[in-house]
Amino acid sequence: MTQNERRRVTTTAKLYREAAVLARLGDRMRFEGIIGDAIKYVGRYLTTETAGWLLPELENYVHDFGGGPVRAHPLLLDAHDILTALRDGREDFLAPDDLQEVRRLYAQSVALKKYCAADMPTLHDICRRYIPVFAEAVADDLRVDSWEIEEILQQRLRKGDLFASPRVTGLLDHEFTLDGYIQIELSDGVIKVKCPEPALDAVFGEYQQCLRNTGAMDAIASGGHLFDFISMEARTVNGEVAPHDAQRFPPDRQVAHHLISMADGYRVLVDPEVTLLALRQDLDLTPRYSPVPRTILELNGSN
Repeated sequence: MTQNERRRVTTTAKLYREAAVLARLGDRMRFEGIIGDAIKYVGRYLTTETAGWLLPELENYVHDFGGGPVRAHPLLLDAHDILTALRDGREDFLAPDDLQEVRRLYAQSVALKKYCAADMPTLHDICRRYIPVFAEAVADDLRVDSWEIEEILQQRLRKGDLFASPRVTGLLDHEFTLDGYIQIELSDGVIKVKCPEPALDAVFGEYQQCLRNTGAMDAIASGGHLFDFISMEARTVNGEVAPHDAQRFPPDRQVAHHLISMADGYRVLVDPEVTLLALRQDLDLTPRYSPVPRTILELNGSN
């Protein structure tokens, strides 16, 4: 046995001691888990220096990606941490289709606390593709080489550990679907509203017409040209290209508040960024836009 191998065995001693205690207490599953971690993360893949830091300090290390702290310790984080980090990083390193998927998955998990069955392989694929980016981003703060963090996370992904937490698997609902949900999101610098039914879409169209009459829609511009008031773009959802014909609205606090109010009482998925926009403090308290002409509930009451 080389000197380096002796140091590796010494590093795992704490885990083996804990495993022995658990075995005496009859907790066989925890025993096997600890031994497995000792072999997997120390005996094979990590340098001695990294193992010496990781094992005795299983604390909740965090990293700020711009939207707030994200749990970053490679032995403790789960797929939701990676999803949050990717959502905060946005277009800085995400491919356009992946950005749309990340935003949708994050909004579902936070606003609706739901994943459908097809969301899980999508989340798995996104984690697999962007674990190297995540590892690179947190390596300096964690004082560990990025390749070692990546190796740990890829191993945990293959084993299923990244999906074992209640805030991932606990949200899985095989009956859940976004069909029938109004979707309100903030992307490409505008608020987009997608409705499941033409009658509902017409209500939001009336509000958009009010904004156009007051000149508020003039704020939606790109390169000196007006955006289309209705976006007929396609996007990828769970690996399938699907239409996303959404009405566009200016990214204004009062508009965001009105749009959320209009959908009150109906099934709706609201992007957390739209919610934050609606709650943002505005020193200008003078209403700038006409009130919504009808709400969805008023429409339903008239039928």
